[in-house]
Amino acid sequence: MEQGLARKFGLKFGAYAGAFTLLYGIAGYLIGVEIYTKWWLGILIWVVTIGILVAGVLQARKQTTLENGFSFKTAFSTFIIASLIAMIVGVAFNILLFHVIDPEFAVQVEEAILDLSVGMMEKFGAPQASIDEAVDQMLNDSQFSIKNQLLGLPKGLIFYAIVGLIVAAATKRKPAFFNE
Repeated sequence: MEQGLARKFGLKFGAYAGAFTLLYGIAGYLIGVEIYTKWWLGILIWVVTIGILVAGVLQARKQTTLENGFSFKTAFSTFIIASLIAMIVGVAFNILLFHVIDPEFAVQVEEAILDLSVGMMEKFGAPQASIDEAVDQMLNDSQFSIKNQLLGLPKGLIFYAIVGLIVAAATKRKPAFFNE
């Protein structure tokens, strides 16, 4: 029964987190390039997404009884299923936006990120050789390429797995007979 909970709430809250990611992507496209250069906004998006995923785990936990408890495995599975769905929706949208709908937008975003990165490196006194090397790397390896988008999935999954381990440890509950 618990694995059914993980699947049910993982899919449900993964869809919510995916919808949030999709709305952010659409808003970013409509608002413009500058939204992709705000580091604090990226952190806020992660925090809200993680909040949605945690809400899914907590909702799954509410469906269990004190007698049955809520296992670490179910909590972790719920979190991972939800995060996978959210990441897949995000990557699919990015590929669609940057390779089908408006490939020029990807170029504009990368130019804005490149300008911001160079400005920050200069502000912190980085040597010109380091700046040139970073610029060459950014110009030669698009972060919005399909390959890099897909390679980001396992990296994102590792990040979410670490967070999921913490969430699972915090939300697990032993069956009531262990408390007697």
